Amino acid sequence: KSQKGLASHSNSKYQNVDDRYRASGGKNPTKIGEVIAIQNANYKATDSLYEEKIATAIVMSWKQSSGHNKIITDPQMKFFGVSSQIEKSNPDLKTWNHFDICVVMVLVDNK
Repeated sequence: KSQKGLASHSNSKYQNVDDRYRASGGKNPTKIGEVIAIQNANYKATDSLYEEKIATAIVMSWKQSSGHNKIITDPQMKFFGVSSQIEKSNPDLKTWNHFDICVVMVLVDNK
């Protein structure tokens, strides 16, 4: 679970990724994977590419993690869904924005 309680591979309502997958209408997969990224970042307030930079940082963090990379590059898996929460705050310096980022992606077998 994240420090702010944003993401976890298990939680109190839907105990695990299988429960969440079925609750969202998914049918009985033979294989299911979930990757979570929790990061924070600072970008200049004038940076118009901050969304692309956040997306790139998330994907790169998954690729650099052997467990996450194994799930997202498995040829038997296909994309099912993604959820993200990005909280923006402005620290004391008005020229910078701070972002707390949480992204969850679920993949299932493509059978």
